[in-house]
Amino acid sequence: MYSTEHAFSVAFCSKLKKAGMLVTRIESHGTGNGIPDMFVVGTGWDCWVELKNMPDKSIYSKVLTVPWRPGQVAWMFQYFNTIRIRSCLTIVACCDGVIIIPMIHTFKERKVYNPTGITWKDWSKINVRRVIQAMSAYIRGTNYLDAVNKLCGMFYTGMDYDPECLWNPDLLDKQCDYKIFNSQKLDVIMTMEFTAMNNKEA
Repeated sequence: MYSTEHAFSVAFCSKLKKAGMLVTRIESHGTGNGIPDMFVVGTGWDCWVELKNMPDKSIYSKVLTVPWRPGQVAWMFQYFNTIRIRSCLTIVACCDGVIIIPMIHTFKERKVYNPTGITWKDWSKINVRRVIQAMSAYIRGTNYLDAVNKLCGMFYTGMDYDPECLWNPDLLDKQCDYKIFNSQKLDVIMTMEFTAMNNKEA
């Protein structure tokens, strides 16, 4: 938990740099109110990231009213509509962990419903570079099975996994609703992260 957004930003940037990423803070006041806080670059990959500190909220909260500045949601959604292969991310620090929000649509009244999050305990163990890269990726597919397979194939190559364990088996053959998929994609990634950790330790 952080007392200020600046404290969260310093800690977050330090974690990214230790993971081998180049982080550029964007000071856009007066030049573009919608531009996110930072631009993150990895090998063959980049992502715009907006940070928010909400220490009075939990990663298990059913609804978050995120304090985006005027124009931020519109800028990040326009970026996604232009790129269509990845999205900007809003990363919210709560009292018990972080919530990662792919900015693939607008949010009425700045409300995010049923977010998924990473506890601070897990945040210290996972490959944060891979998680952020996977969360920002826009996975195209005709159904949930294709979406899950593409996600795992891109970021967890060669790992043995069962799609029915990663996703509701009753939905795997259904047409993919990306709003639903992206709200639950973190659960898939975290399962793969801990599978990777267990394989490494074995």
